Amino acid sequence: MVRTDATRSRIAAAGHAIAFLALGGCNSKLAVLLQPNEEDKAQLASLNAEAYRANARVKLPFDPQRQSLVVEDNAFLGRVPASLVSQYGLPIAYTQPTIRTQVPTAFRLIDKALCDEISADPTMRASGIMIGMQVSSPEAASCVLSTEEALPASALRVSSKVEQVPSDTARGIYRVQIDVHSPAGQVYRLQHYVFGRDGSNDTSLADVVARAIGLAGPVQARNMVDREVVLKLVQARRQLTSAAAVAELETFLADGTGHARGEVGFELFARDPELLSPYADRLIAKLDEQQRLSRAQQGDQREKTGDLISILPSTEFNRLTAAILATLRTNPDHVDGVSERLVERLAGAGSSVLPLLGDMAADYRRVNRPPPYAHLNLACRVGLKAQAVVGDDYLHFWARANEPELRHRGNRAGQRRLHRKFDIHYAPNVSSYGAMLYITLRRIGLAKAAEAKAAHTQIRSFRERAGHVHPKSPPEVCTSALMA
Repeated sequence: MVRTDATRSRIAAAGHAIAFLALGGCNSKLAVLLQPNEEDKAQLASLNAEAYRANARVKLPFDPQRQSLVVEDNAFLGRVPASLVSQYGLPIAYTQPTIRTQVPTAFRLIDKALCDEISADPTMRASGIMIGMQVSSPEAASCVLSTEEALPASALRVSSKVEQVPSDTARGIYRVQIDVHSPAGQVYRLQHYVFGRDGSNDTSLADVVARAIGLAGPVQARNMVDREVVLKLVQARRQLTSAAAVAELETFLADGTGHARGEVGFELFARDPELLSPYADRLIAKLDEQQRLSRAQQGDQREKTGDLISILPSTEFNRLTAAILATLRTNPDHVDGVSERLVERLAGAGSSVLPLLGDMAADYRRVNRPPPYAHLNLACRVGLKAQAVVGDDYLHFWARANEPELRHRGNRAGQRRLHRKFDIHYAPNVSSYGAMLYITLRRIGLAKAAEAKAAHTQIRSFRERAGHVHPKSPPEVCTSALMA
């Protein structure tokens, strides 16, 4: 077989790419093997010039002020709606839900000040409200707002099909067939050619659709939605999502199915804890029911219920603290399934948490698992009185604090397992866990014992950070010394 210079260069490029991948090239997805060469670029330009002329003959009857556009959310068309509203002045565009997205989404352009306001509220995402691409121009800075919304009944609907172009010279060129379906049932066909099976980075697809529906662009004078309209939209979306979360909570409390919208429900209720007030006693009853089940029967229900109890309004939580503590002690398994959020919230209960604290410390020692951050924080905040119930167990773990590090030193997979084992959701690494254990021992009056068993490799750092902590230090030192 005779190899041309072009063929030789292509084989060499492929060889370099394979070597790059073998050496750990990241996020390549093998696309590095298919970078367009000059022949590819020339054929792609020729095909798109022909497609441009064909598309120019397609004119769709579309009034952007009165009609809606719904685009299939796939690898090629997924970015088209946001581009149409940000670059072509379309007031609103929608994505048709797929297996990947599952929910329909509306896109609008809004002012940057409102973008920042929405982005700063962590509960917005829980309500299906998100800020997307940022857009800047000499006239205005803006961003694309996406909200989960029902699709309009009547709209132009855009879908696509993709096929590879057979070629003896060019590689990886695909033809994207774009079909636009009108409400009356007519189908308008457009086409465009891209390089690579994933066309998500090809912004010219938005231009193809924009030209067909009569949008000139890109435009400088963009069509931003009025602030009051956006705020009403956001409020309506929040009310709808809250109502759905409450309905799911009702189901969860009634028969244990559902998940109270999981973390979504938690964020929504955390924003407005009063929504949970009518359910306070039922939540305690549900927790008591779950405490009496085996770990296999509980699944994650006990932890979810505890999470919800942890965000009850203060009046309800204080009223029910004794019942919460009594309920938590009914199950001898205090290691798995106990909500850490609930344990942290109990820090304000004072010495009444001591029996539970002692039970939990003993259980962690029994299974040889270091107590999680929430447990240490609870003991630390209780202070000197906690020494009698957790002191021996904490010193046991402190004496062995260096063992996991030595066992997993240099082993990234082992370190990840260790992080999960210690379950530290505030502390960034293992040494921070050691620091928290050291701080706790000092606050519960075991500073001398801790120093006598100071085997941790970073004890000097811990002393510099928290050597001032003692039983009379304010409870806030449990967090502030850790973050110092």
